[in-house]
Amino acid sequence: MEMETFWRSAAKVLGAAALMGLLSDLLLREGPWGLNAALWSAAFAMLLWQLSRDPGTEMPPGRRWCIPLIAVFGALLAWRDAPVLKLLDILAMFALCATLILRPAVDSVLKSGFGHYLTACVDGGVGIVLGLPSMLTLDVPKQVREVRAGIDASQTQALTRLVLSTFGGVAIAIPLILVFGSLFTSADTAFRDWVNDLFRLDWQTLFEHLLVAGFSAWTVAGFLHVAILKRRVAWSPEAAYQGARLDTLTILIPLGALIVLFGAFIAVQTSYFFGGAATVQAETGPSYAEYARQGFFQLVTVAALALGVLLLADWFGRDASPRGRHMLHAFTVTLVALVFVVMASALHRMALYTSVYGLTTLRFYTTAFMFWLAMVLLWFLAVILRGQRERFLFPAVASACACVLVFNAINPERIIVDVNTSRAKAVDEFDIEYLLTLSNDATPALAELTGRLPEFERSLLRGPLEQRIGLGASSKHWSYRRLDKGGWRAWSWSRECARRAVEDLSPTRGSAF
Repeated sequence: MEMETFWRSAAKVLGAAALMGLLSDLLLREGPWGLNAALWSAAFAMLLWQLSRDPGTEMPPGRRWCIPLIAVFGALLAWRDAPVLKLLDILAMFALCATLILRPAVDSVLKSGFGHYLTACVDGGVGIVLGLPSMLTLDVPKQVREVRAGIDASQTQALTRLVLSTFGGVAIAIPLILVFGSLFTSADTAFRDWVNDLFRLDWQTLFEHLLVAGFSAWTVAGFLHVAILKRRVAWSPEAAYQGARLDTLTILIPLGALIVLFGAFIAVQTSYFFGGAATVQAETGPSYAEYARQGFFQLVTVAALALGVLLLADWFGRDASPRGRHMLHAFTVTLVALVFVVMASALHRMALYTSVYGLTTLRFYTTAFMFWLAMVLLWFLAVILRGQRERFLFPAVASACACVLVFNAINPERIIVDVNTSRAKAVDEFDIEYLLTLSNDATPALAELTGRLPEFERSLLRGPLEQRIGLGASSKHWSYRRLDKGGWRAWSWSRECARRAVEDLSPTRGSAF
């Protein structure tokens, strides 16, 4: 990067980092996150877009599409209120940021592998921690030395005079300010009070401001140091395992052992693998909790681990002979087929468990993960059998981000309320206590539910809902943040809908805002 271009880019990076630090202090210091996080993400995306278009700092054309999507997922933080959805939105933003800083050797994100993303994470992590100190202690002094080497004696003298004049002016101004300031403070009480308030520091609040602004500026500067100035660590994790290889037989033996184990498990469990309620209700059979709840999460773990094993097997056997590749593919297809059987059993167990005990956020997202994993396994077979392993990862990550968008659109917590209330034949068959632990995404559905309840259960539900917007007495049923916490910074569409729904329950109370 040329010297003039470096100074321009470095100044813009430091300016953008300082601006994002100030915005963090203004927006993010008060929670919970909602409109504040969406505004911060939009500002970050706009600055990143502008910096990426500067001469000498342009990102590869195949990467810049990630920047608008960062703003999109940031905007989702001001739409839904569920903590799990917010976490998934933030993880999607992290994945997009990692895609932005993939090394130039990755000519197409469609061919980026685990090693490329691992390297990007290392670059990003090191850049965030050491990027700003490196810029200030190494890059800038180096450029200063180059500037000094390129100027003549007359320019040096002019620069020296400028520095001395600046320090001299400051040295004269300080005593003048002190003298005239003391006279003004003694002449006017209002001015003296203003000066006293100005210098009466709340050190704890000042520390909080500096911590939030400084941490954000440091982090943004470090990321931009990698993304814009293209500073990378010399070491790449890919180099550590590039030479890793295994013989075909060494790979086939553990794959074959897993196939036998999966087959034995399926055969032994056949009697109640898909037996349903009749099996688990038998005196000698397992309880619902043993059959469905514990078994489901264990089988989800089995399916996820199996995919990881298959990915490693294909990686270690990438140089196998044509005959060895054929055998590896046969074992892979067999194991994937058995994994699908286990996944089908897990989904059946969860459907049975939900029909009896209802739906929760953990059960919903774990079930959704199973469906996503099924799509990923099919895509894995498609690329592996065609010898295009490098095309596996990015579509898998993109499909995960698409699932997050779908979750935001369908509102899982409303689905949970609808499922739990529709399956219950009586009021006492669904858990009001659990439904009240859901976020504001579920509030409109809970407000609608009050009209179908007897008076006693209606009061149990309406009281905590009113407490969410600051109406009524405090309730032990409600543990989530009230809607009046955080002010305009914490505004979200979900919180607004919750406020309107609850106010409709008590039209005579008036608005709490």
